[in-house]
Amino acid sequence: MANYAAWTLRLAHYTGDGFLARTADHAVIGRYRNFPGYHINTARTTVYEKADYPLRGHMELGANSFHYNHIMPHISLLYDFLVTQALFRSGGKVDFPGEFIEGYAYLQSKFYGHLPGTIYGREARLWMPTGLATPDDRQLNYISAVDDDALYIVFMNQSAETVETDVALDYALSGHSDGRHYRTQVIGGSGASGQLADGRFTVRVAGNGIAAVRIETPPPVRPQLAALFTAETRWQTPYAATQDDAVRCMRVGFGRAANNVFVYFTQDDTQLRKVWFTVDGRTTEDTYYPFEHTAPIDGERTEITVKALTRQGRIIEWETLELKK
Repeated sequence: MANYAAWTLRLAHYTGDGFLARTADHAVIGRYRNFPGYHINTARTTVYEKADYPLRGHMELGANSFHYNHIMPHISLLYDFLVTQALFRSGGKVDFPGEFIEGYAYLQSKFYGHLPGTIYGREARLWMPTGLATPDDRQLNYISAVDDDALYIVFMNQSAETVETDVALDYALSGHSDGRHYRTQVIGGSGASGQLADGRFTVRVAGNGIAAVRIETPPPVRPQLAALFTAETRWQTPYAATQDDAVRCMRVGFGRAANNVFVYFTQDDTQLRKVWFTVDGRTTEDTYYPFEHTAPIDGERTEITVKALTRQGRIIEWETLELKK
């Protein structure tokens, strides 16, 4: 894990040290190349040296370990690095406030999105849904943000050469419509962009440079985006557990963007063979440890019931748990 990369890049921003910036870039790039990491504890083998090793699917890799608890720290690593790279490349003109978040050991990053920031003098909020923009040239990284009138995409060129490429924009996310032309404008950095039409526009970004593109946004998307940043009423009972503490559940809310319940067993597969989760009448079976389940919830109250098949062949049922506003 290269969570230190963003911290190193922030040092580069404040000191102007180009060596630190290159070190940070190489740390993130290297994270996706061949390296043994913890895997070396699993098997002594040369399989890690094979060029296609990191490209293999999950079930094809039998000589290494998987650490599922690294998923969220890894997302934080990338998010923190991208936002910080925009800060560094723009000379502080793309700046979003962050808060320190603790993973464990050395998996420490900054969290963003809770407060608006600035993109070349314009106030905007980070909004980075998966698949929003897809550059044809993969040398371009980006972060995205919105205000009341526009979508902003800040492209960062990872190559030393100028990149000019098409970018596909997912209209289902952005709210734009086919058959119309939308104005784009480079408001900062070094580059150029063409009109957005039928889900595509062109952008040019200088080598190792940055280009902040402002895209006019149709009115229908504005209330939807505003809703994502509107605070909700706090739930009275966001957490519950069975009397024996074998099962725990909690609401995981992201404003109006998503509302879920997360349920999990504290027992492992040495004790349980199979479990069933029922959330508001919808039942899901789980036969693999860790025994856990995430389900969307729509109302202001949700009921969770669970049962399990033990290794001895006995069925255990627990009392109903309730979460409510």
